[in-house]
Amino acid sequence: MRALIVTCCIAAFAAPLAVSHLQARLGAPVAQEAMPQPAGKTSAKTEPQSSPLRPVYQTSAGSGRREIIAAGRNGHFKPQAKLNRVAIPVLVDTGASSVALNKSTARKLGLRSSQLQFDVQVSTANGNVMAAHAKLDTVSIGKITVRDVQALVLDDDALDTVLLGNSFLSRLRSYRVSDGRLILQN
Repeated sequence: MRALIVTCCIAAFAAPLAVSHLQARLGAPVAQEAMPQPAGKTSAKTEPQSSPLRPVYQTSAGSGRREIIAAGRNGHFKPQAKLNRVAIPVLVDTGASSVALNKSTARKLGLRSSQLQFDVQVSTANGNVMAAHAKLDTVSIGKITVRDVQALVLDDDALDTVLLGNSFLSRLRSYRVSDGRLILQN
């Protein structure tokens, strides 16, 4: 059952990327779908415009913490995060059920391979691989921090970037995409 769930999450992640990549190669505009925001949590503030070359971050004051991340040229959100207080570039993946990282990154974060049980089968573009459950003490983007975040660790050959999935995102008060920006609130 876990293999099926992880396979569906990876497929959900890969399909939009393939469409975005194809649209970019054909010169077609890439549409972004805005995520619904919980009632009563709208803001009349305007968001800053950003350079398409790299993500831009903004923190706003108020009752909760808010971070705004601009999409890169390819439409992806690739902020610098801190996992276990170590700065790591990540790819925000709303279609992934979990934060996913490779063994090399896990070592940088203080997770030892000898302490991980690779007993979860996942399907990737490179085929089926085994993954291990892990827990990150903290995951932070700007001033937003979430503690005790579930993650999956995969072999280095199976994953070359950290995917910031719903084991982090679902713990936020809200997140949405609007006008090429990812807005996180906690």
